[in-house]
Parts: sequence; structure tokens; C-alpha cells
Amino acid sequence: MAGAAPGYTGDTLIQCAHSGDVDGLDAVVRSGIDVSYRSKRRGTSVLHAAAISVDEKMMLHLLERHPHCVESGMVPDKQKGFNALHHWCANRGDKVVFDKLIAVGFDLKGKTVSGKTVLELAKETNNNVLVKHIEDYLTGPLPDTSLPLTPLHKGILNGGALECLNMIENNNGADVMKQASKGSAEIPPDIQKRLPQLFTSMELAFYLENNQVLSMLVKYTDNYIIDKCLKRSSGKSKEAIIKGIRGKLYHEHKPKYVAFGRLRDPSEHNAKNVFVVFSTTKTHGAETSIAGYRVLFRDPEICEKDGIDEGRVVLHHCHEHDFFLSEDEKELIDKVIKQDCDKLWNDHSNIRGIMSSPVKYSKGQFLRQPCVVILCCFKTFIPEKEPDFPTSILVNGQYVPVDVREGYFRLVGDDNPLAKHVPLRMGCTIRTNDGTSRFGTLGPFVEYKNRLCVLVAAHVMFSKEECQEKAETNTSSQYGGTRVEEVYARDCSERLMLQPGNGPDANQQDVDLVCGQVIKWDYAIERETSIDIAVVEITKKERKPRQGLFTAYEKQQFQKIGYPDMEPTFDTGKKGNPTCDPEADKHPTSVSEEAEREKSDNDKRKDHTAGNNTIIFGGVSGPTIGKYRNSSSVQFTDKVCGRTEANERYRGMHFIDNSQCGEPDCKIPPLAQRGDSGGAVFQRLEDKSLVSIGVLVAVDNTGSALVTPINPVLDYFNLRMKKFQ
Repeated sequence: MAGAAPGYTGDTLIQCAHSGDVDGLDAVVRSGIDVSYRSKRRGTSVLHAAAISVDEKMMLHLLERHPHCVESGMVPDKQKGFNALHHWCANRGDKVVFDKLIAVGFDLKGKTVSGKTVLELAKETNNNVLVKHIEDYLTGPLPDTSLPLTPLHKGILNGGALECLNMIENNNGADVMKQASKGSAEIPPDIQKRLPQLFTSMELAFYLENNQVLSMLVKYTDNYIIDKCLKRSSGKSKEAIIKGIRGKLYHEHKPKYVAFGRLRDPSEHNAKNVFVVFSTTKTHGAETSIAGYRVLFRDPEICEKDGIDEGRVVLHHCHEHDFFLSEDEKELIDKVIKQDCDKLWNDHSNIRGIMSSPVKYSKGQFLRQPCVVILCCFKTFIPEKEPDFPTSILVNGQYVPVDVREGYFRLVGDDNPLAKHVPLRMGCTIRTNDGTSRFGTLGPFVEYKNRLCVLVAAHVMFSKEECQEKAETNTSSQYGGTRVEEVYARDCSERLMLQPGNGPDANQQDVDLVCGQVIKWDYAIERETSIDIAVVEITKKERKPRQGLFTAYEKQQFQKIGYPDMEPTFDTGKKGNPTCDPEADKHPTSVSEEAEREKSDNDKRKDHTAGNNTIIFGGVSGPTIGKYRNSSSVQFTDKVCGRTEANERYRGMHFIDNSQCGEPDCKIPPLAQRGDSGGAVFQRLEDKSLVSIGVLVAVDNTGSALVTPINPVLDYFNLRMKKFQ
């Protein structure tokens, strides 16, 4: 009874059978209570209770929908020593149910504990119709009580999964649990030998090894039949049943993902395999069961074990001690990630990201030890047929430790329309004209062939399906480093940028809000540095900026990021890679526009070395401040669980950790949140000037940010940062 819904017990099941509550009984069974339950004091089963009440409807329902109850119904109860057939005859039951009980295996000549037969019990009640019927059984030729094949049984023998599914759906699943007797000439002789005397549709599909139909039937079949088949299954049939159970859990709970595997720590959990349902609508940590398996519910956006989010704890520890990776440590871990990233992603479906840390967290202890961090949604869960995560990785003759933590990433485009800005400012909220309510943030201003443009996130301007189609096209076409102009412009001529949106219901295009048109975009995240960018030309004259200004909801936000007396501006067009070196703030380098144009592609990557105070301008969060700790290039996926293909994972990202609050359980808003995708990311130098380092893409469970480096984006689309004179 473990895992049953609160308030349901075996006695609830017996009471439903006794009172004739068919719907209530089915609900109790679905909750996890075994229909074969017998009360401890009286030894009463559901079949006993229904027979005592002489409830023909309940008896037929039990025998047709829950035949698993038959075995416990054959056991004599403790009060009278009667089985269910004895009670039926002793309470003036009819011959219809009598025949059904004989057909499922009850012994016509079986006696009560006191030695009475069913015929004697029927005579005591003067039930002459049943007495005559029993005597005909005993003296004449036995009537045919076999159960014929249902249309669904025949469909399994003759048709495929689609035909069977149509039968089930057209009949509301009514025939799925109906039994048939073996002996039909339509069933192959070798299958006849293996079938039980009575069998359901799923059992027939199981013994026929029709795995496609078998998997489909699981969704509609009661758990005890699934369990019965599982205990006899192996190989392909077991895989089909497991697949079917996952489908059943999807149907019942509408989760983000359902996984099957084992729990790694048998001292803490049962070593048996479990199903894990990742759902934001079920209580984190809830548990039930299905077909003998534990079903664990996990909210993929809660990363706490014993009340501790390890990622936040480590982040706080690094803040306290000002830990960051040295250049040598960063270089070493970069090599590890580059060397083993494909193998890790291919071997593990329970992996959401690969990054680095200057600290390893083990059993509540902090070790100042540079390590590779593997993030997953459920740390102790190992999906079926997958190895444990490695504890270390060998590179250049040196073992680099691996720290496994629970965590997640999510893209931060969302639906939060805000104020209109004329002219446009970096950090304002934008949306597109495709009829959806996706929102994001206006990023840094750039130039393309003397046209004033702005960078925004592709996954804000285009749907997830459009982005994935583009990713698959990129993978199959194997474009090189230089993309042809037709590829840039494909499918974007009608995609417009609106600023702001009027709300989730405002899907009609408002010409007054249109301020730009996509001229280039790509979702090529399989590259060494992932590209999730749309280049939007600003088409409305009055919306074109004359200075690089930013939005904020109140002046205090600018004060919190280091501008107490003035608003920040970005007019210089300086760009570069982030650094942890505070000396870099004191000696910034810059180059003239003419010299910049003459540089080679390689030189362009070294235009400027930024400082370590990182500022993100998000449309929802406003300006927030973080810290770059020399993290090696991060890889991640926003999928909740499951195998991750090459074109489904981001790579080459900067990791900017959340410095909004010094406490590990801080409730202050994070560095970035939903609606901030595409936000411009800068580092502030000692003289308060800004250097562009990238475009915001995602946020993790610690409130930290994932940022696409600016230089690869500019190179990829042949752009320049906009300089305002």
C-alpha cells in the first residue's frame, strides 16, 4: 500500500466494494492500493464484500476490470470460512455471476471450513433457480463457460498498434481489461501452451511478442497485469513495457519528462530501479508506485538535498574567500572539457551542464580544488544502461577531479511587457510579430554595412521549433566558419521587432510598436561558441538611438551597480573578453576605429581585456551586477532530462556568478531571470567606462548567468560594435 493517495487504505477499498461504489473503487486502485487486499481482522477481500452484498454490477466489474482480485477471493474468510462463491450462493445470488465465478476458476465442489458445498448453501436460502442451475452443472453436461476473444484480442492477433488504439479510443478503453479463455483456434498452438487459462489483451500481446502493441496497451491496463507481465519479461518485451509505463505516467501527470533507472546510493534508497517524474506541478519529493516500481516526483527547478542547494553554497563560499581559477587552472579545465565533453553528453542523459569551479564540495566540506562540475537534475539517479558519472578525468597525465551537483539552466525569454522607449535603450523589453507572447531584452547596438542594428536572442524572435529546425539544418549542411549571405537571411524577411509588447493577449501587430526587422539570424549552437542571435535593423527613424543609454526602473538600480551620480553609457564600442585580473582595470587598452578595421580576425579577439565587475541589463531584472571568476567555457542544455544531441546543447559560454547578495539563502532577485534573454553584458572598468563582453542567454539555479561571448558573434555575422560620437 506504499505510495497510495492520502486517506486511502485497504479498508477503503473493501468499503467501496461493499457499498457498490464502482468509481470509488477504481480511484482507490489507481492510487496504489492492491485490489487483492484482504482485511486483517476478517480476511475479507473485495470479492467477498461484493458477494455478501449480492451486488451483481460490482461483481461483474471486479471480474472483468480487476481479475487480480480472484485469487484473494478464493481464500476462505476468517469469520465464516467462506470464499466469494460460497457467499454468493449463501446470499441468494444469481446464476449469471455464478457462471462467471466458475469460469475464472472457482471450484464447484469446494467446501466451506465447516464442510458445506455451494449446493447446500443455495438450498438453505431456498434459491430454487440457482439450486437447479448448480444441479445441472453436477448431473448434466457442463455448459460452455469459456470467455470468447474480444474484438481487441482479435485486433492484436490480426492488426497493428494503430488498429488496436482506434478500438480502444472508440470504446473508451472498455475492452482492455476483459479476459478471454485460452483454446481459441485463432491463437497459434505454441502461444496457447504459454498463455494462462484466462488472459487480458496485454497478456496476449506479451506472449505474442507484439512489442509495439504491448507498449501501447500499458497506458490503459491496470497495474497488476503490467506487474504480472514485467515479472516474466526480459529484453525487448521488458523495454516495451517500461516504455509503456513512461507513456502512462506522461498521460496521468503531464510532466516535463519521465526517466527510468536506478538510485545510486543503495544505503539511502532501495537499489531497485525507479521511475522519476520531472514535474513542476507535483510536490517535490512525493512518491507513489506503479506495477511494483517506485515513482519519484522531482521538480526540475528545485535543487535542494536536505534543504541545501550545493550550487548556492559553493557560490557563497567563493564569494567569502574570493576564490577564482588561475590562468593555468582555467587552461587545464578548458582542456578537460574540450577533450571529454562529447563523451560525457553521449554517455549521460541525466546531465544538464558542464562547467568549472575553484572549489569542490564533498560531504559538506569545501576543498580549494579546481574541478570540472557536472550539473544534473537528480544527483543520485542513474538512468538505465548508463554508467555513473566519473569521479575524475585524465588529461595530459593529470587527474582532474569531478564535482557532481544538482542544477539546471533555463533560457530567459518570457512574457513581461514593459514601457515604450523612444529612442531605444539597451535593456528595454522587446517581442516579435509571430502572434506569440514571447518576450526578451534589447541587447547591444551594432553596425552592419553602415546600417544601425541591435543584437537580440534568436530564441526570442523565433519559436523553439524554428530554432531547432535551423539547428538541424546547420548540422546536416555542415557549414564552415564563413556563412553565405543567403543562409543569414533565410526565413527572416517578415520577422519584425516590436517594442514593447502590450501583453500576452496583444497578438495583433501594432504598427506603432514596430521598430525593427530581422536581417540576419542563426541558431547554430553546435559550434565551438554557440550562436543564438538575431541581428535586427532599427527601421523607425524616431526609434534610432543617438547615444548608448540603458533602462532602469529607478535611479537606485544604477547606484547599486556603481553609478551613484550618473547614468552609465556605452558610446565607445569597446569589446573584449572578461578577466579576473584587477590590474586590467587600471591599464585598459583601446584602439582607433581605423586601426581596428585593419586587424586580422585573430587580432580582433584581443581588442580589449575587460575588468571583473560584470553588469547585465535585463528587461525584467533591470541592471544587475555579477562576478566573472575565470570560469572555463561552459556547456549546458535547457532540456529537463533525456539524451542531448549536439545541436541541443550550448557551448563556449561565459559563466557570470550571482553577486547580488552575500547570503547562501538570499531571496534578492537573481542576476538574471525570465524575460532577460538577449540583454547586453558588460564589465565596468576603474574609470566607470564599459566594455561589451557578450549577450545574455540563460540563467541557472543559483541565479547566475550564461553569456555568449561578443567577439565570436561579431565575427560570425561580420558586424562592428556601434560607436556613438
